[in-house]
Amino acid sequence: MLLNNGQTVIVGSDRDVLEVIGENFSYELAEYIDQILWNQEALDKYMRDIEKAIKNGDKQAQLTKDIFINRIVRYIGAYMTEMGGLDVLVFTAGIGEHDASVRKQIMDGLTWLGLEYDEEANKANHEGVITTPNSKITAMIVPTNEELMIARDVVRLAKLDKLNK
Repeated sequence: MLLNNGQTVIVGSDRDVLEVIGENFSYELAEYIDQILWNQEALDKYMRDIEKAIKNGDKQAQLTKDIFINRIVRYIGAYMTEMGGLDVLVFTAGIGEHDASVRKQIMDGLTWLGLEYDEEANKANHEGVITTPNSKITAMIVPTNEELMIARDVVRLAKLDKLNK
């Protein structure tokens, strides 16, 4: 369900939501949201564009960001159900490492679980814990190192690690 300023209630799958957005706002916006939700490589660029548009008062851009945040919080809730709880929430990669406002909005959606974030630690964008000592869930920023992961996968897949033993 999506509630937009108390005016619009949408119930259904993510694709249904995109269809309603297309019908009520614009199909271009719906396509843009769809690309954001399903294309990780473009996500960082889109979020920069969205933030710029929000600063210029673009309500569709704000709706796009709200939907993005809502979807992340929903996925966290779904995975929590599958796993039987949540001990640590890790923010990583481009947006997770570098966008304090997105992290804040996600964590705001989880405060009912006892997550208490440290506003200054979150804004600092540094590796480490960004929740208070009293938080029931730990949230952290962990930088990615894609080059190292790719190198490890190459070694593992090529079985080069066995040659060095």
